[in-house]
Amino acid sequence: MKALALVSTPAWWVKGRRKVRASPVLQTLLLLFMLLAMFGPLLNLLIWTVAESWYFPHSLPSRWGLKYWYQVFNPYSDVSSSLLTSVLIALLSVGVCLLISVPAGYALSRRKMPLRMLFMLLFLIPQAFPNLTVYMNVARLFYQWGLNGSIAGWCWCIASTV
Repeated sequence: MKALALVSTPAWWVKGRRKVRASPVLQTLLLLFMLLAMFGPLLNLLIWTVAESWYFPHSLPSRWGLKYWYQVFNPYSDVSSSLLTSVLIALLSVGVCLLISVPAGYALSRRKMPLRMLFMLLFLIPQAFPNLTVYMNVARLFYQWGLNGSIAGWCWCIASTV
C-alpha cells in the first residue's frame, strides 16, 4: 500500500484545493479563446498561402489564387534541393549542439571543476550584449574566413546561437 501512496496525488496538493465551477457558457468561451490563441496564427498563415494580393485596410485578401504554389512546385524551381539543404543544415546543427552540450552539461553538473562558475557565466554573456553587434562581428569573421553562404558557416552560426 505504501507504493500506491507514493504514486497517487500528494495530500498537500489536494488539501487546500477547491473545485472551481464555471457555467457552460464561460467554459465554452474560454475554450474558444484558447483555440483562437493556438490556431489563430496558423489560420492567418493558411490565408496568406492562397492570397495573391492583400492590402492594408482590407481584412481579407482582395485576390485569391494558387499562383505562388505553382511557382514553388514548378519543375524548374529547384525546391527539392533547397529542402534537402535545409534538412542537412538542421541535422548537422542539432548534431553539433548535441556533441557539445551533452558532455558540457554532464561535466558542469557532475564534476567539481575549478572554473565551473566562469563556464556557467559564459552562457549568460550573449544576453549581456545587443544581438546586432554580435551578428555584425560574426558576419565580418565569416566574410574574412570565407564561410559566408557555406553549409559549415550556417551550421556553426546556428549551433553557436542555440
